[in-house]
Amino acid sequence: MCEVNHGPQLCVYDMNEGGRLTSTMVGHVGYVTDTSSYQNILATSSMDGTVKIWDTRVSGGATMTLLNSRIAESKSFNAVCLAGQGSICFAGGNGQSVMCWDLRARSSASSSSSSSSSTEKSNSSNSGGRLLYELSTGTQSVKDLIWHEGSSTLIAKCEGHTGRMGQCYTENWKQMDEGDDHGCTFWPSRFALRRPGHYSKNYCVADDACFFYTFAPGAREPGCIPPNMEPYFHDNDSHW
Repeated sequence: MCEVNHGPQLCVYDMNEGGRLTSTMVGHVGYVTDTSSYQNILATSSMDGTVKIWDTRVSGGATMTLLNSRIAESKSFNAVCLAGQGSICFAGGNGQSVMCWDLRARSSASSSSSSSSSTEKSNSSNSGGRLLYELSTGTQSVKDLIWHEGSSTLIAKCEGHTGRMGQCYTENWKQMDEGDDHGCTFWPSRFALRRPGHYSKNYCVADDACFFYTFAPGAREPGCIPPNMEPYFHDNDSHW
């Protein structure tokens, strides 16, 4: 059993030995926000903008840090999820996307950086895990992730850009050009971390939503992308 004490460290207990503390894992510099495990593999996400993979069989937990990429880097991760018998790791948060890494492979950049630093070697901490996908969330922040093994589907609970009463304000949104061929009429220019065109298709959802990412043959077909959920504005006071 793994316990997070509302801080950056984790405590691992062996319930077969009466709850004996077996290891204390230290490595994050921000609060741990979520955990996911498969057998002896433990994944953790943190407010420090990193995801770490731990081996619970090792005292102190030898770690492999998975660095985020592009604009989402350094943004807080709120959720982490292991899939594929612990070989795939998903993570998402305030970076407004879901990152997917293959834990069986190490990126060439991280391999070269770790080989050039004796300090990293001595700490038994390796930056690695090959980045496979950056999945769009319609410019929403990720709050929770669940993997459904039977359908090979990742479920992401996300938070949109509406106010407490569900209102949308025109000053927070930019109207796209009429000639835009990416199927999006409005873009949350004040909140979105990415500019239109970052993905092959502009996709935006105004209100809170759950996204289902299915990994199967034919998943890249255009018809598999759901329609945009655009904001509605009141004509008089600029909210709906």
